[in-house]
Amino acid sequence: MNNKITMCDYSTDWALNENFLDERASPGYLTREEVIRFFGTLGINAVELFHAYWQDSSIGYVKNVCADASLPICSYSIFVDLLGETPARRKQAIDETKRLLDRTADLGAGLCMIVPAVIKQNIPLAEQRSWMVESLRECAEHGHSIGITLACENLDYPPARPLLGTGKDCRDVCVDVDHPGFKLIFDCCASLFLDENPLDTLRAVQPFMVHVHLKNSRIPYQGENPSRYRDAVSGKRFTGTVLDGGLVPIPVIIAELAKIGYSGYLQIEYQGECDPRNALAYSLEYARKMMECSG
Repeated sequence: MNNKITMCDYSTDWALNENFLDERASPGYLTREEVIRFFGTLGINAVELFHAYWQDSSIGYVKNVCADASLPICSYSIFVDLLGETPARRKQAIDETKRLLDRTADLGAGLCMIVPAVIKQNIPLAEQRSWMVESLRECAEHGHSIGITLACENLDYPPARPLLGTGKDCRDVCVDVDHPGFKLIFDCCASLFLDENPLDTLRAVQPFMVHVHLKNSRIPYQGENPSRYRDAVSGKRFTGTVLDGGLVPIPVIIAELAKIGYSGYLQIEYQGECDPRNALAYSLEYARKMMECSG
């Protein structure tokens, strides 16, 4: 495999000194700009940005930060809950998504990843799914008109799992959205949290897959109480680790990607508590070795 490799600033969330997304008690030690400069030292091909970190910055500023690191922006990630309980709220969310798709285009990225749902407990799931599908279709049409692909990944995020957790869930949503501007991202580690074999997830989303996230998680060691963790639907607890340190068989995943001829970006991701600079550099070299072995 000779795929282009990218990283996302979210992989450093645990170390950011402001605007971090995952709650923690310990102080951060990296600025968002330092993260991009670090990525620029790794020899990767592009960078992916999370809107939450850059929403206060102008297009020009963000592009200059990335250009100074010699990194094009290939993807922009957004969180917009499309499941408003009234038509007015859903329209507001659709309008916000369209605005962020415009921002994605202005940044020069071709892909916009959306986390589109926070499940409401008092409304039938089928009704919420219908709202999400209709909203995604309208947003995908707007993105398509400006050259942007809108995409969802199989999500381990608990508030969205009931709609976009398994590979089949994602595939069926993509089929129902039924628009060339809406595609899927495969996250090999998210499958753990749905008690799904990652290869089964991959095979389900493959017909619509345009991007891949490689990350890994492990069960905490005996006596370990990690501050950063996520529980699976089965109740098992996982914490993030480097690519060769968890339960996902990364060499098997990479071999399968090579077998099916996947030629898109590979994002190297990390969601543990260690210094993300060390973890990401290690995982990058590991991924490169596995790619060489896959042919």
